[in-house]
Amino acid sequence: RIEKFVTKNHLGKVMNLGFVDSVVPYMSACDCMVGKCGAINLTESLNAWVPLICRNKLAYQELCNYEFLKDYDAIIGFRKFNELPVILTDVIKNKERLNEVKKNILKVRKLNATNDLIDKILTLKRRYTNDS
Repeated sequence: RIEKFVTKNHLGKVMNLGFVDSVVPYMSACDCMVGKCGAINLTESLNAWVPLICRNKLAYQELCNYEFLKDYDAIIGFRKFNELPVILTDVIKNKERLNEVKKNILKVRKLNATNDLIDKILTLKRRYTNDS
């Protein structure tokens, strides 16, 4: 169905990849990504600064992710699959919308999150091991 949509709407730069082993080259080359709102997709899209288009009918843990990002307008959502063609057409032809979402991604992504977490854990460890 995606290929038919791409052909019908003359959107020759859309690729339907499914699962791939090496995400980085694709993420660095794409304008946006359609996918689930799970932790791995979010981490990849936020780190690559690529807007994620996601259905808002999700499992609970994904819904929390979606709602957090939606509060910052850092994700593009849709309710029903028949809305997706309109959204894709809009974001492909309207770079301003993608740039707005990208700007908002910068507000929520944490580039040093792993290091910050390790520093916090080590600080707490020192605090509690020195107090004993």
